[in-house]
Amino acid sequence: MAVAELALKPRPDELPDGQRAVVVADGFSCATQVDHLAGGRGVRALHLAELLDPAADQPGGTS
Repeated sequence: MAVAELALKPRPDELPDGQRAVVVADGFSCATQVDHLAGGRGVRALHLAELLDPAADQPGGTS
C-alpha cells in the first residue's frame, strides 16, 4: 500500500469525471489491490492477455 500511495493511487484521483482507465495487473493479488485502491473511480485492472484479446472477456469470445 505504501508503494501504491507514491504513484498508482494518485492517478485515479486525477481522472476527469466520467473518464475510465485501465491498469495492467498480471497477478490476482495485484488486480485485487488495484480494484480496492480505485474504489469505483473508473479504473479497471486487466491481465495482459485480456488487454491483448478483449474478445476473450466477452460471452462467446475466444479463450
